[in-house]
Amino acid sequence: RKEYQRIDDARLHLHFKIAVGLVVFAFLVECIMGLLIVNSDLLSTTVGIYIWKFIVFPSGVNFLALMVGAMAIKSNHLSQNKKIYTVSLVFSFICFVLFAVHHSFSATYYLFGMAIVLTTIYVNFRLTAVTAVVSIFAMIFSELFIKWDLDKVSIFESTDRLGDFLVACFILIGCFLACMVEISYGKQKNEASIRKELERKMLTQKLMIDDLTG
Repeated sequence: RKEYQRIDDARLHLHFKIAVGLVVFAFLVECIMGLLIVNSDLLSTTVGIYIWKFIVFPSGVNFLALMVGAMAIKSNHLSQNKKIYTVSLVFSFICFVLFAVHHSFSATYYLFGMAIVLTTIYVNFRLTAVTAVVSIFAMIFSELFIKWDLDKVSIFESTDRLGDFLVACFILIGCFLACMVEISYGKQKNEASIRKELERKMLTQKLMIDDLTG
């Protein structure tokens, strides 16, 4: 149990580091894209509003989300399981923010796939299911009800957007099902190694103790 807890702790820190990497990478890309757009004729608003809406706000919110994740990891009052759930949902929230702000890039649909896949390292059916449901719901909610970019084209106004949205939904559901299969095999592997370790311990004890005299 101690060994599995140590492994889960290492997985948790890796998960959080990937979240930090995603936020930093997104911030750098936003800055580079901002420079290109501001110096081109693609800008449809003022420079100040663009910087606030597409760089300062999303990056600020995501850095706050990382702070929540960091506090959860360092907390002495949360169980290991609650820390894992917190970091997983923080990752989904970061993907939600990036998607809601940069929805014009179809690739942002698949950020949610990353959030789902990363939970498989914990080999926990419920965690992956919760993260998948939250991620898919967040994507649908953002697509239907959030219009951060005034130039956003609704999926009901464009067959291309609707097609991208439906494909993304099917891919995320398929990703979730594939992760569940992977977790099933992972659990079998873990249980097999536990059984082997118990058998080795029992055999060692049997060799050290005489059955007749004890």
